[in-house]
Amino acid sequence: MTVASAATLYAAPATAMTPVQPTGAWRVNYDVAQCVAHRDYGTPDKPVELVLKPSPRGSVMRIFVLRKGGTAELEQLPVTLWFGDQRDYTSLLHYRDEKTGYGIAAINVPMALFKANVSAPYLRIESRGPDAAFALSQLPGVVAELDKCVADLREFWNIGAAYKSRIATPATPKQSLHDLFTGRDYPLAAIHDNEQGAVALTFLVDEHGGVSDCTVDETSGIPVLDTMSCYVISSRARFTPALGPDGKPVRSAYSERIVWRISP
Repeated sequence: MTVASAATLYAAPATAMTPVQPTGAWRVNYDVAQCVAHRDYGTPDKPVELVLKPSPRGSVMRIFVLRKGGTAELEQLPVTLWFGDQRDYTSLLHYRDEKTGYGIAAINVPMALFKANVSAPYLRIESRGPDAAFALSQLPGVVAELDKCVADLREFWNIGAAYKSRIATPATPKQSLHDLFTGRDYPLAAIHDNEQGAVALTFLVDEHGGVSDCTVDETSGIPVLDTMSCYVISSRARFTPALGPDGKPVRSAYSERIVWRISP
């Protein structure tokens, strides 16, 4: 299963639901380890939130839909995304956050596809599980603000060629990241569907060698494998932090490609 590299133009189905209108303005949160945009679409009794989170390297936009309630079971579901009349096929991960009580649908979308549709009038998420349609407005300005935030994030974490001189010695894992995975980590849903793939990840490594955030740079097209990759490394990996020219620990990013294969 892979994410389509390009969308094809279709007429939207006549049965498509009417997009719900936002009940608040976009909010862009600048955080030390991530950039996130939120917008409310629900009511105090039935809150619904649309969330956008770009990867620090700008290659993937992660889309979240948050609703109160939902099943605690982790589900991976096929989904059709409609950016206006532009259609794309992918998958989503649906789960419940026990801390907040929110049901969450998470979708990884290639940034090129997302930005090509930034002026679409609505986003519809069509699935046999979570199903929703959101009227979009002011999205180009929000994406421009997220781009600024990501630029600041790269500077803060010394990501990219522009900040190469700040790092004399790169961060290194204290143990091979691939050795952190065991056969028990392979998601049962992916085994059941014989799903295999590779996911490219970037980790933000702080001055103490801890992982502050994990993001997908290139999705495997299988959300449960993407998510499990981040979970295993974020929870188990320890790094020797990068060192600056003065020999002191500095913030940095570390990238790795994780390949999932089912043994015969």
